[in-house]
Amino acid sequence: MSVKLIYCSPLWLIANSIRYSHNNHHLSDSKVLYRDNGAIETTLGSKDFNLIKRVGFKYKHESVLEFADVVYHIECSRAMLQELARHRHISLTVKSTRYTLKELKNIEPTDEILKEYLVMTGNKNVDESSIMQLNDIVINMKNNALGSNDIAKYCLPESFKTELQLKTNLRELLHILKLRTNKDALLEFRKVAYQMFNVLPEEYKELILCDEQIAKQIKEIEKESRKTNKRKYTQISWLEALYLTNYFFLYKYTINNILFVKRNNMYVLEIIDIEEIRLNTYKVIFNNNKEVIIYAPNIKTAYDLI
Repeated sequence: MSVKLIYCSPLWLIANSIRYSHNNHHLSDSKVLYRDNGAIETTLGSKDFNLIKRVGFKYKHESVLEFADVVYHIECSRAMLQELARHRHISLTVKSTRYTLKELKNIEPTDEILKEYLVMTGNKNVDESSIMQLNDIVINMKNNALGSNDIAKYCLPESFKTELQLKTNLRELLHILKLRTNKDALLEFRKVAYQMFNVLPEEYKELILCDEQIAKQIKEIEKESRKTNKRKYTQISWLEALYLTNYFFLYKYTINNILFVKRNNMYVLEIIDIEEIRLNTYKVIFNNNKEVIIYAPNIKTAYDLI
């Protein structure tokens, strides 16, 4: 599952629509450049931005928010597509199974390849069932046992991936985010909804976070994400911690990505962002054959650790 932003309207369109009601366009501080071909280039001013906040969010005159359109490319499951289609003020163009399902005939139905065509739920039984179901479909399609694609698609599991282009306006986007970033929403849709928010320009994000309910739910998702991306720890004894600490202090090495902390009466070597470390990463092997990965920028060779 993935979300990409294709297009979003300049927010000046909202401010401009608001100013029609009081005929006070002369108060606008946005810069607008009209091209001969009808295109415009805009830079939103702070007064106009605050006007949108005040009218569209504080006073809840949300009809003006419909002047800003957002277009996404979304990859999701057919299960999520059903829920997405319940939102009435969106436009969708979805990848056609009639014309594209034949691609399954050309794949080797191994588990790893089949997973590329499915959205995994994290539930072992459900995921294995989806893989088995798709495996049967691929084999039957290779043997021409399912007839046309229009008939074969009735066998597809709900987890089968599809792609679509979605257009909506800012008012409806707020409605989607209110419902789908809630903890009770379908987990896949909740993740997609957060990505729909996260790929937006900062000015859009700032406006959306004026909605207290959405802001609270976005904050909860980000908090949950931080919990699942825990730092890696290697548990070592206090002697090992003392040895390493004294060694590096003695030789005045700068240890940017290493930290010793005491947790539950055990000393822990905390390794920060180890995935991003590309240079000067070494292993220290203690007498008990326990390996500890460390990062020391000023050490030139692994032999310097001995």
